[in-house]
Amino acid sequence: MLSTSPISPQWPNGKVSDIVYLPVNDAPKKYPPIIVEVQHTVDLHFMFRLMSYCQQLFLQHKVVPVVFVFVISQIKHEVTVNCKTSRSHII
Repeated sequence: MLSTSPISPQWPNGKVSDIVYLPVNDAPKKYPPIIVEVQHTVDLHFMFRLMSYCQQLFLQHKVVPVVFVFVISQIKHEVTVNCKTSRSHII
């Protein structure tokens, strides 16, 4: 069973995430950190901020994090134009 612990969602640049979980004990070797964001509108500024959160976790823990974004209203065209639809999903 995976055990996680929430960490302070404040980053060195002063920005704050909604939720960040880190696996505890030896789990970081097997499981990545998890970032959860609830965002009203996803635009390029949000995407770059999210990438900086991922970069900070990678630099600290040497593992690429998993990110979940719950979009409340919309994803701006400036973001969707750079996305591809995928028919396969990794579970």
